[in-house]
Amino acid sequence: RPDHPIWCVGRGSAAILKSTGYTHVQSANGTAQSLVQALIQDKTQISTKQITWLSALDISVDIIAPLTAASYSVNRQIIYQMRPLSPVHDLVSDALANSRPCGFMAMSLRTIEGLASWLAKAGLAHRG
Repeated sequence: RPDHPIWCVGRGSAAILKSTGYTHVQSANGTAQSLVQALIQDKTQISTKQITWLSALDISVDIIAPLTAASYSVNRQIIYQMRPLSPVHDLVSDALANSRPCGFMAMSLRTIEGLASWLAKAGLAHRG
């Protein structure tokens, strides 16, 4: 139902849901910890204290423990898995190895950590 309360970590996710017709969407403005705090502080949004958590297989923050401590019942549903692709394209390796311009755009800490690991393994990491 489009009027069920939905909480999102960030504004971008909330905006996507709102654009598809959901009317009761809230954003915690950025982190899993801020989402937990918002849920705990907002007693009016989820009166049943039952939450379905849609998550990745690998998570950086487990929100179950703090929500359970706040009397929430959390049903975690794993809906995707992030898998690194390897090896990184030869053009990237060549550009880095030969000091040619090369840029990266990453959308998550995990992406940057994966890049750093790959650079180290490829002998392309530079410590400053």
